[in-house]
Amino acid sequence: MSAVSPYTTALPARVLRAWVELTKPRIVTLVLFTALPALVLAGPAPARVFWGALAGIGLSAAAAAAFNHYYDRDIDGLPRHWIKRMMNSIASLAWRFSAHRMVMDYVQSAYLTAAGGLSCDMSVR
Repeated sequence: MSAVSPYTTALPARVLRAWVELTKPRIVTLVLFTALPALVLAGPAPARVFWGALAGIGLSAAAAAAFNHYYDRDIDGLPRHWIKRMMNSIASLAWRFSAHRMVMDYVQSAYLTAAGGLSCDMSVR
């Protein structure tokens, strides 16, 4: 008996929204538009190198934006945006990491299958 999440239908949209907020795509787009002329002026390069460099620059900018969420602190020295993000994560994912769910999963997938099912036939031969 595994727990059923109230968030299973909204999870993909919620995850996508969280990734968009975390990576700040408007800033990443500006970084890519800034890098594009530099890549063009660098001289002729194979398409694989050009697109690889552009993808690497974009991923680096997105990672920097994610780090910014953690290191952006207010006057109290607390990362308010990061705390808000973690509270939302806990609210939406805590049911998956509860001790009750894990014990029930262990019982069903390990102990009951090792014991041969829900009941044992202990007939004497």
